[in-house]
Amino acid sequence: MTDANHDKLRKLVEQDVAVYNSGNVEKLVELFVDDWVDHSQGVRGIEALKQGIVELRTAFPDISIAVEDVVVEGDKVAARFTMRGTHSGEYLGIKPTGRTVEVNSFEISRTRDGKYAETWGVLDLFSLLTQLGIREMPQDI
Repeated sequence: MTDANHDKLRKLVEQDVAVYNSGNVEKLVELFVDDWVDHSQGVRGIEALKQGIVELRTAFPDISIAVEDVVVEGDKVAARFTMRGTHSGEYLGIKPTGRTVEVNSFEISRTRDGKYAETWGVLDLFSLLTQLGIREMPQDI
């Protein structure tokens, strides 16, 4: 692995997080290939990703995601994130609670031509639901 490759993929992660933080979903076309797929959530394509980000930002309008760690190996990049935000809109069928949350997530992505091609990720959903005061799993999950 070259330092240039590491720097390029770390910048890709940071630009991706900037989209979530700013809501500028039009920037995604610069970061993801057209046939991108998230294997963890069964999401395909940039339009579906845009919709997911809009829904997340509607539920947590003050969302702030921080990049905690990045590891690069060849065409793959692994990253750990911390998301913070206030639950001000409906999320996963849960009415707004006004509670502030802090949740960790991890992703491994394969890149192609300097863009995300495939992603596998894990969000600490149990921690999120607990912080929202949910005692039973919502039906929509």
